[in-house]
Order: sequence, then structure tokens, then C-alpha cells
Amino acid sequence: MKHLFICLLAATFALSASAQQQVRKDVLVKKAGTLATIIPPDELCQITHLRVVGKINGDDIRWIRKMAGATDNSDSIDYKWGQLVDLDLNEVEIVKGKATYLDARSTEKWRHSTTYSTKSGKYKSSSSFSDSYDLSKPLTPEQWKEFRSTIGTKQVGRFYTIDDQGYVTAHYTTENNILGFYMFDGCVSLQRLILPSGTQLIRTRAISNCHALQKIAIPAQCGGVQEYGITDCHSLELVLFLNPKTRYKPRNFYNCSPNIQIQRK
Repeated sequence: MKHLFICLLAATFALSASAQQQVRKDVLVKKAGTLATIIPPDELCQITHLRVVGKINGDDIRWIRKMAGATDNSDSIDYKWGQLVDLDLNEVEIVKGKATYLDARSTEKWRHSTTYSTKSGKYKSSSSFSDSYDLSKPLTPEQWKEFRSTIGTKQVGRFYTIDDQGYVTAHYTTENNILGFYMFDGCVSLQRLILPSGTQLIRTRAISNCHALQKIAIPAQCGGVQEYGITDCHSLELVLFLNPKTRYKPRNFYNCSPNIQIQRK
């Protein structure tokens, strides 16, 4: 909250001309998790163009999200303190870590099923998205206990906790060279985003509610974009796939601009 107050104060007293002034910064992150020591809080709402080189984790991405106007709980309101319009992560390596870049109320629905194999004579358990456990609604202690034993609180790229009212929060963490769930959700000030060249996968809603985003290039090493990977980016005009073999489907770009152009290099 302190950082938000600082940025709000700066936005309140800044002239409109100075708000449009470009402030560029190049940073080298030698150790993942240290971006906040390189860019102090009083610069969060000033930088418009940022180029990052080095390794980053959840702490660093959380800092970048603040610069682009994003907050927790998938809040995509256009805050005045989001000034970052151009983000260049081409020479960045996203590394796996426990630090979270987003903590938000979960809206997921999980189903657990058990099947019997006649060959092995054993039962197999599987988990998938459905409505057996609706995490958007409060769970009873018994439901939470069942969820922990059947589904598990640790999943790929996230883990879950529950509060006293029974509401479940999803905590999103980084994976090696993967654009994680909701990683850039609600970064409302971003107009251009250059992804890490080593990106191997773009997960569901990794880039969402970026209402000012106009252009994005999908790195050549990216093997695919998950369903709804880039969604609710209403100004998105161009998606350029640098690898013509990268897999995608139209719903990967759900609710984006009707004039969006998808090109392969």
C-alpha cells in the first residue's frame, strides 16, 4: 500500500505534459529477486520504458506488474500510477522460485475422479477442471480437507491457501522459461511487450486485461499458447509468431480486438 500511495501522490501533483514524458531505464538483474533494490519505490510510477536483462523470479515480476498498473486479485482498473508503456524482456530468463508474483482469490473449478483398470487391478486417480470443487465459493472445513487429499494444494505454477471464511486464494509462482498463469494480467498501461526470447510456453491468461497492449511477438522457442493464453486485450492489433510451427488456436486470443492480425514470420 505504501508504494501505491507514493505513486498516487506523484500522479496527483504531476502536470499532464510531464506525465507523457518518456522516462527510459535499462537494468541488469544479476540475482533473481533483486529488481526492487535496483528500481526504488519512488521510481515505480515514473518509468515509461523499461529494458531488463538477467534472471527474474516472482518478486521481480510483482515489481514490474506494479509499474504497469496491475494489483492483486486480478484488478484491472486503470490506476493512475501505471506509467510503464514499453517493456523489453528479450534478454530475461524467468527462473523457478517460491516467491509469488500474484496472490488472488481463486475462481477455478476442480473435479476428481477414480477409474478402475482391469489390467492392473488397481484404481487410478485423476484431476481436471470441472465443478466438484468450486473454489470461487467458500469451502467448508470438510470440503477443504477433501480437496487437499484428492486434488492437492500444490499445482503447477501455483499453490492454494484458505482463509477463516473458507475462501481460497491462489498464489502464483514462476516456472523456468514459462510465462505463467495471470503473469501480466491487468497490466493496463502496457502498449508494447517483448517476451523473453527463451519462453517455451504461454500459460492460460498469462497476458490478459492488458487493455492498451497493441503489439506482441511470440518468441521462436515458444512451443505453444495455452487456451485463453492472451485474452481481453482489446487494443491488440498484431500478434507475430517468430516460429511458424508454434501451435495456437483462435480461442488463444479470446475477446481481443476484432481487427487483430495474426502473422507468422
